[in-house]
Amino acid sequence: MIRIAIWPRAPHPTSGASGRLPSRFRCGAAGLAAGALSLLVGTPASAEPFEITRGDRTDEVVGSVDGCAISLTYDKRDNFVRYRNRCQQTLGEKARSFDRLLGALFPDSLPVGLDSFSAGRMIQLSPELSQRLAVAAYRSRAWNSMLEARRARGPGDHGMANTAVAKLIDAEDLYREILQPLRSRGMNARVVGIEKVLMVPSDQGPLRDWLAAQSIVSSDELPFDAIVWFALTPEAR
Repeated sequence: MIRIAIWPRAPHPTSGASGRLPSRFRCGAAGLAAGALSLLVGTPASAEPFEITRGDRTDEVVGSVDGCAISLTYDKRDNFVRYRNRCQQTLGEKARSFDRLLGALFPDSLPVGLDSFSAGRMIQLSPELSQRLAVAAYRSRAWNSMLEARRARGPGDHGMANTAVAKLIDAEDLYREILQPLRSRGMNARVVGIEKVLMVPSDQGPLRDWLAAQSIVSSDELPFDAIVWFALTPEAR
């Protein structure tokens, strides 16, 4: 393992992406394969250093926030990046951490062919995202219509909820802070995959006290969590 102290350079826009959903939705931490290279990347004094591991299948940068680990993994075979951050930060702070990780892992430009991004479960990334989703659904006639159609088909039909959540996220730009570091590097992002939507009436679940404080009362189910995947495409020039 080789460790080198360096300062990350500002990234440049990238080009080239297919928008294809990756064939695998889960990317584990990159192990040290034969010939892998690990770098210790210096950061400003206010931040802790990154450790970068580069291998044949994946590249990964790992950092920390007050001792809490954050990471960004790039899967070279399936052309996606996954951001992990469950630390006690605001949504804006998590977006800035994501920007720093992108700059450390891709100091010159995003890789050509990068076409997908995920940050895992919404509520684990930020409860604020879950709050935004629940409020958007509460205000949406389309969400209510979906619930009626879903009840007619039976509770086992999860595809309708997945599609409705995808439309809400795109329409309301719920991930705007998190997507900004990708947009500033010349990438457009749209929801391409939704998994494992969680939804309950407003008086149940982890948002019940917050929803009550907003005077949001609904006996219908409101979504508050999902695994979200975005397709990335380069901006037209």
